[in-house]
Amino acid sequence: MPLALRLALAFVLVAVGATALWAVRVRTTSRQLLEADFSSRIEAATHEVEESLAAEATQLRDLTV
Repeated sequence: MPLALRLALAFVLVAVGATALWAVRVRTTSRQLLEADFSSRIEAATHEVEESLAAEATQLRDLTV
């Protein structure tokens, strides 16, 4: 196998490996960011529902007393 072919093959393998590692890192980071965003939205929605239910309970208590 000629030296030029071996060097080209080595370059391709290194490039593919580096790209694969970079892609895994980007995917992991983006997944963590999306999960954190989703979690914060769920917490905000839960807090909003709790406040709404407390306000409704107060109104019902005021109407029945």
